[in-house]
Amino acid sequence: MKDNKIAATIQVDMDPLWSQLEYYGHSGEIHPDVFYETGLPRFLDLFRKNNVKATFFVVGKDAENKHKKELLKQIREEGHEIANHSFSHPLGLSSLPKKEIETEVRKAENAIKKITGMKPAGFKAPGWDLSSKLLDILEENNYVYDASLLPTFTILPIYLFERIFGRKKLNQFHGPNLSSGFAPLHPYTPSIDSIEKIGEREIVEIPNTVVPIFRFPYHSSPVFLFGLNFFRVSYFLTRKRHLPLNYEFHLIDLADNIADRRIPSYRLPPLEKRMRICRFIVKALVNDYRIVTSRDLAEEFKPR
Repeated sequence: MKDNKIAATIQVDMDPLWSQLEYYGHSGEIHPDVFYETGLPRFLDLFRKNNVKATFFVVGKDAENKHKKELLKQIREEGHEIANHSFSHPLGLSSLPKKEIETEVRKAENAIKKITGMKPAGFKAPGWDLSSKLLDILEENNYVYDASLLPTFTILPIYLFERIFGRKKLNQFHGPNLSSGFAPLHPYTPSIDSIEKIGEREIVEIPNTVVPIFRFPYHSSPVFLFGLNFFRVSYFLTRKRHLPLNYEFHLIDLADNIADRRIPSYRLPPLEKRMRICRFIVKALVNDYRIVTSRDLAEEFKPR
């Protein structure tokens, strides 16, 4: 019997602890990485219990880490997709010269391929930092899809919140510009002239889901901040529009409570609350959508 549900994909950005520290102006390789050691097993368990095949976006530097390779292999062994999240997780990827962007893509690709035995089909830029240069590089390297677009007008208020409450440096601002808010809310092939318009490219852009009309993000981080009622309303509006859905989690979402004062506490509700919220979200998606990997979702929207 054919499943007539609308397709959705669940993505987990595998941002490690060291990248979170860099985000707030600190540095240092951390081992063991509590995000990997505790967050990843919980996500795998959550997806296993709900019969979900998700897409994990891995930072190439971590794919070269001997302590993390076995954990990454488990993702593939359980049937999930592993995609490319750059090599060193640089903030402001779009501002780099094209050669450096290509190095970030290719180095991560090679590191991931050594673990999975296959080239990743998809890419997501750190901080949703999409650019035409990036799409050019991905197409030149035969990527099936990109998932870097956050189609919102609200990024400036979000960054101001980070600046006030997160002690975030102004020179770390990155990511979507105001024009991103005009992009489609469904997977599409962008125009060569304007990445926010449907056009003639071969690569499929899978936008991160935002609230229709208001275009406010409601991936896991805002839901932790504003609560499940915020998710319920946002999710209801998305379903009313019959839109394919791309829901984003981060590895930190199910990691043990972090005592490091360098990471702002407002981002981290107690673990039990985070687990309850993530379980609720995944069960809602499984009930209402046909969950597929991001590659499979992109294939459904590729030009024929």
